[in-house]
Amino acid sequence: MNNKLFTAFVMFGLTAACGSNDEPKSSDMQPAAELNPQEELSFATTKIEAVSEVDWVFIDLDTNASVVSEADDWDIAFQRYKVKLNANTTPATAAAVLNQEISIVNQVPDQELFQTDLVTDKVEEGLVFNGADPWYDYDFTTHVLTPKANRTYVVYTTSHSLYALSFKSYYDDVGTPANITINVKTLSTNQ
Repeated sequence: MNNKLFTAFVMFGLTAACGSNDEPKSSDMQPAAELNPQEELSFATTKIEAVSEVDWVFIDLDTNASVVSEADDWDIAFQRYKVKLNANTTPATAAAVLNQEISIVNQVPDQELFQTDLVTDKVEEGLVFNGADPWYDYDFTTHVLTPKANRTYVVYTTSHSLYALSFKSYYDDVGTPANITINVKTLSTNQ
């Protein structure tokens, strides 16, 4: 699919999904775009040290999931187990939650599945990654946090690209928490 056409398709859908007053009816929505295998550009594992209970670690998925400052174009941010999307862009960074293994995510989800973070009294409740069905399971007996199996997020970025993201681990090799390992797969770039 032509990247400009694809971007327009996603922009239209995300504008509708993020609260436009002119939201189209579901019958007006186009089906999910099937990705050509040649368009799958990369699959990488990234480690994020998010140990601070105060500071966030800002990640730009468009630059190989690199750490950037809050003043830069970032897509997602981590603070221990909390994950937030960038709400300070137009349109805001959005994510769709899929109950699929990242390796089989080969199509763009329907527009209505994309969500943005909401402002709530308890910050975590408004976050797409941490809301009612967070990215992890927590064992109250052992106090161990485990990424949910078969959970992938498709993130629409500040550069109007799409990346599939899944959590591999919350702990490093010696068991230190908030040393998060994620898998990132490029679905479509706007370049």
